[in-house]
Amino acid sequence: MTPPELVALTEGPRRLPPGRALELGYGTGTNALYFARHGWDVTAVDLIDRAVERARQKAAETGAAYGCCTETAPASTNWTRRARSTCSST
Repeated sequence: MTPPELVALTEGPRRLPPGRALELGYGTGTNALYFARHGWDVTAVDLIDRAVERARQKAAETGAAYGCCTETAPASTNWTRRARSTCSST
């Protein structure tokens, strides 16, 4: 469930216009998908492959798309070598 604070930012009377969002530790992608469905350009990063796979499944189910990154190597790994892909239905 998307937190009410995020809903207020995108749908409330003082909503922000769609822009760019970075979500760190996005888990199964609930909030990233929410923002993407509301026109935001979202990049989401997580370290857990299983969560990233579920996020990709959820994106495919909804037809939304956003950039997703995962890093499966140890924390000492150079983060500039992370894998980048698009979580989407295609």
